[in-house]
Amino acid sequence: MSAAREKLLSTDSFLLLDYIQSTVDILLSFSKSQPPETETHNQSQTQNNVYEEMIQRLEADVRNHIRVEQQLKIHIESLQYKVDEEKQKVGSAPADDVRSVYALRTIGRSSRPLSRD
Repeated sequence: MSAAREKLLSTDSFLLLDYIQSTVDILLSFSKSQPPETETHNQSQTQNNVYEEMIQRLEADVRNHIRVEQQLKIHIESLQYKVDEEKQKVGSAPADDVRSVYALRTIGRSSRPLSRD
């Protein structure tokens, strides 16, 4: 190490400054050849934006499905209400009609045809 130090002390100072400048130039060119972190950051940001758009589209699809499901539930409730109203209008009349038909059939079966004498 002392040999290198003595060599540097014996070398012209302007020559040493040229060596230092060329070393800095080499380091700067090396750093320019590697992709800066901002490019990597921009790529990851672009990828994040793509994922964010995909998530937003999927969320919109989910919201749309929920909306359709709620509309169908309301429609089913409306139809059920109409069915219940019709049942109330008809009331017990069909049950009475069924009993009447059953009674007439029973009477018809139990009676014998009249013979012609």
